[in-house]
Order: sequence, then structure tokens, then C-alpha cells
Amino acid sequence: MKKFLVFGFALALVLAWITDAEAITAWSRKYGADCSMCHWKQNKLNATGKEFLKRGHRMAGESGKAKEGGVWNNISDYVSLTEKIRVQSEQGSSRPGFYVEALALYSGGPIDDKFSYFFEQYLHENNKSGADREKLAEAYLEYTSSDDADFWIARIGQISPNLMHIYGTGGRLSISRPYVLESASFASNNPYAPRGRQYGVEVGANVWDTFGVLGVVNGTGHKIINPPGDTNAAKDFYATVEKVFDANGSSVGFYGYKGTWQLTPTVATDTGISTTYLSTAETNFYQLGLLGNYTLDRVSVLGGVLAGVNTPTGGTETNNLGYYVQCDLALGEKAAVFGRYDNWDGNTATANNETQQLAAGFSVEPLSSGRVALEGSATKTGTAAFTTKAVLETQYMF
Repeated sequence: MKKFLVFGFALALVLAWITDAEAITAWSRKYGADCSMCHWKQNKLNATGKEFLKRGHRMAGESGKAKEGGVWNNISDYVSLTEKIRVQSEQGSSRPGFYVEALALYSGGPIDDKFSYFFEQYLHENNKSGADREKLAEAYLEYTSSDDADFWIARIGQISPNLMHIYGTGGRLSISRPYVLESASFASNNPYAPRGRQYGVEVGANVWDTFGVLGVVNGTGHKIINPPGDTNAAKDFYATVEKVFDANGSSVGFYGYKGTWQLTPTVATDTGISTTYLSTAETNFYQLGLLGNYTLDRVSVLGGVLAGVNTPTGGTETNNLGYYVQCDLALGEKAAVFGRYDNWDGNTATANNETQQLAAGFSVEPLSSGRVALEGSATKTGTAAFTTKAVLETQYMF
């Protein structure tokens, strides 16, 4: 109880400090606009933000050079630095309470009339075990065919489906990501998670506010595998389609992934890949999902349902089913509350083995380009008791 009182007192101080200053990041500097141009309230993307993301972090008609004089734009229009500092209390964990979660460099934008780039490099990250590391999250080059409403794109590098970013792994109010997208895997020998970033290529097209893509990647990537990917020659495939309905970004999306996973101990050791997910035999699997969000001026509801099949060679086929729903309520332009429920069953043939997670909290913006969020969560698997966690996070970006 004392720990939660401390968190509550800290949040009260933050709420008293809220200002009306406009958010300032590389892109808001570049376009002379605050973050509301592309985001619903704080972090979630609206229709303009989704269009900006589709085009490779560029606006229609934008070139890599300034309009007057043909000179290159200022580097400050392309680069942002962000830091997340946390205080955490987790039941049953000996992890220290204070730590720097991440220090990351974001850079992206047009470099020609049709080409743009993006990368997210973690200069420091504190993972769940408490160890420090550096990590390349995403890095790609993108081609956009036209400034018209209908266009096609191609990108290559380390990529993740934009649909996953939109529905909770990227821009979001909560500190944690939806369990179904972040942590869910089929079995002990398959590290697949929908939000995995992988090396590959993607092509897509936008027609009538409907954006569809097809990706071909090396293999299953996961947050604990570095470099991401498996060690077989087979390629994995994913496809997504999203239809946007209004300016707030209300939409519905479809997701599909088909992959083959294999990681032998010898190759894992030779290549430096984590041996957490070893599989001497190939495992074929697929995942299908339906995701959606309905966003009004002050309220947004989003969620998704995912189901799939995991088939190890010479092993037993398993089916999985998961879903999540999150509700965000804006208390003003600078403050919001959120709540989320996750349910994931990695093997539907086994009773009482599903993982359930509840998360809720506040997010406020006392800084002109940052926020403070408080989140409490409770997680349990099967018939075990819930374990609780509270996190207070301060983030700034410039």
C-alpha cells in the first residue's frame, strides 16, 4: 500500500505541473505544427498520422530539399532523441526500482522526391532481466510512387507491419503493449510474436483510404533475439489490410502471417542468437487477426482477436486464440486515462492455461515534448494468483 501511495503522490505533483506548451519534436519543428496534427491527444495516430506513416514519414508533395534555393533541409528536422526513466515495483521481483528504460535516437524523412528513410536506434535499453544493451529497432528505405491519394510503396530493411504499430505496439497511451501482440508465442520452441521486427522487404498500395501490404522476411524475429531471425533458408510472409473511416483514425484491419521456424544449438551459438527458443526440427505456423478502433473526440476503443496454428515437424499440432480490448478517455488535451484487458491461450486443447492481464493508468503531458505515465497491471496464467506491477514513467523527446 505504501508503494502505491508514493506513486499516487508523484502523479499528483505531475498533474499540478501541467502547462499549455506545444509539443516539439523533429517533425513538429519541421512542419511548424504541434503533435495533434498527426496524433489523437497524446500518442495515438489519427488519419493524418497514418497517412504520414504509410508514405515513409513524409507528407504528400514533400521533397528532401527545401522549396527555396534547392538546399537540404536542416538536420534537426530529421532527428529526435528520446529518453524514458522509470520507477517500478513488481510483485516477486528483485529488480531495482529506479532505472533508465531507454535512450533512443529517431531519424526519418524524405531524401528525394520519392525516397525516404527511417531508423530507431536504442543507444541504451534496460531489458526485463535488468541488463543493459544497445539495439537497432527499425531501419528501412522506402519508395513512394506518387503524391496522389492513391499510391504504392516499397520498403526494405528491418521492418514491422505498420498495422502492429497502429494497434498498440507503437503509438499508444499505455506504458505496456498489449500482451497478445507483445509476448504471446505458440510454444516453447517458437518465439513468434506479431510485433516482431525482421529483415526483409515489403510492397503495398493505398486505394480509397484502404492500405494493403505484403511482406517477405527472413524469419521469426523477437525482442530477445539479436539479430532477429531464425537460421533456416525458408522465408516468412505477412499481409495486412487497413481501412480508415474518419479524421480521428477510426479503422478496421486484417492481419495474416505464415512462417517456418528452426534454430539449432550449433548455429545459435555461432551466430550469437539467443538459445531460449531452440528447435532442431522445422516448425510451420500461421496467424490470422482482426483488429479495429473507433475513436471520437474524447474516447477511443481499440482491440483485436488473433488465432493461429503451430505444427512442429514430428510433433503435436496446437491451436491458439487471443484477444485484447483497450479504452482510452481524454480528460483534456494534456491528460488521459486508459484501461486494457488481454486474454491469450497458447494451446486451446489444454484447460486452464490461458494468460490474463489487466492494465490501467494515467498519462499526462507536463512537458512541451514529453509525458509522465503511471500504470498498474495484474497478470496471471491458468489457475495461479495474479501478480501485480506498478510503473511510473517519465519520457521526453526533442
